[in-house]
Amino acid sequence: MYLVAPAKINLSLTVIGKRPDGYHEIASVMQSAGLFDEISVDIGRSGQVVSVTSDRADLPRGQGNTVYRAAKAVFKAFGVSASADIHIKKRIPVAAGLGGGSSDAAAVILGIAGALGFEADGLKAQWPVLSEVALDIGTDVPFCLSACAAVNESLGFAASEYAFTAALAEGKGERLTRLDLGKGPHVVVAELPVEVSTASVYRNVREYGDAHTSERLAKALMAGDKKNLVYDMKNDLQKVAISMYPEIAEAMDELSRLCPDASHVMMSGSGPTVFAYYPDRPKDLQEIENRLAALERESREERNIKHAYLAELY
Repeated sequence: MYLVAPAKINLSLTVIGKRPDGYHEIASVMQSAGLFDEISVDIGRSGQVVSVTSDRADLPRGQGNTVYRAAKAVFKAFGVSASADIHIKKRIPVAAGLGGGSSDAAAVILGIAGALGFEADGLKAQWPVLSEVALDIGTDVPFCLSACAAVNESLGFAASEYAFTAALAEGKGERLTRLDLGKGPHVVVAELPVEVSTASVYRNVREYGDAHTSERLAKALMAGDKKNLVYDMKNDLQKVAISMYPEIAEAMDELSRLCPDASHVMMSGSGPTVFAYYPDRPKDLQEIENRLAALERESREERNIKHAYLAELY
């Protein structure tokens, strides 16, 4: 089975406080972006071996890979003894705040469930089980599960209430309110030459944000209120991450120069990836693509941005 796993962008991320279970209470507006990993899943009916390979040699192959854990968890949830051969073609930057590992895990959860013989109606009936497996793997995985259900039409979810590509995420990230935002906005996503540990960024949070910031942004997006979006497009982890990795601020300055007409430049997730946001399809789309091509030709020593990608949100 072939599946795609979309990147996720945090248009806002509010850290509200620390929970008794050790996690942080958050509110975040998340939307999928047109930047995808590609996943192939082959299921064997005997044995309990999960094999994960990738075109990235530095990705872990065993328990350290979210995809491996997701496959094992699905088999356990359904009481199935089977093997899985999984290959990941990576396009989403690793440990970058774009949910690449979470999205890959979500795609594998759906892919294995589908390969085990569940038809679309059967998969819908099993959605609570799949969601529980997703949350056990990671707090971003429930949203990514819905996004993967939406973009992989062969699974039969596209028209269901479970399939959506934008949401207000609350709690640990598992309480999702669907947002029907549609296509149009674009982002220029800037990959930095560093990887960031999400856990280490959260451990250094000392100040908490306004619980209503992400709610206001969700309402503005749903209403098409593009004028006031910028006021609530905030990421409470940005200041913390910059204190740990000053190159994030330098990359934001570089991206602002690269995309002078963008309405906002900010960090996604726990970083280090930053993005420039266009609430509509940019009028100078070709000029932006030309600037990105010129950036790729520059010497790596002369820039803070490793790669930059233009993608549509949907």
